[in-house]
Amino acid sequence: MEDELKVLLSNDNFAQLGTVNPDNTPHIDTVWFLYQDDKIVVATTMATKKGKNLQANPNGYIVVTNKDNPYEQAQIKVVLSSIKEDDDLAICDKIAMEYTGKLFPQRKHKGRVALVFDIIKVKYHVAHV
Repeated sequence: MEDELKVLLSNDNFAQLGTVNPDNTPHIDTVWFLYQDDKIVVATTMATKKGKNLQANPNGYIVVTNKDNPYEQAQIKVVLSSIKEDDDLAICDKIAMEYTGKLFPQRKHKGRVALVFDIIKVKYHVAHV
């Protein structure tokens, strides 16, 4: 299973990142991500709802679903371990290349960061239907 999980996380599958709003309701956002060094990296700005929520509460949940088989999924409890500046868009470009084969298109926006998450717990599942 561990190898299957790494394949799922290493491919260009979309993820849903769940954070907690100030009123304790969930906020879910679909994101591109990069799996490297046993961590999950998401590019964004801290002005986004997910960025603001993670500043207040570093705990989150990421669900990755195989785009070719929606019955394969990883449910991952994460905690924000670091925020890295990405003003040169190196991380954004690396992630965009994985998903589109092109550089990150939004070149004018400033304040880009990479949210680096430690993986706390994983539930990996494949349903055979």
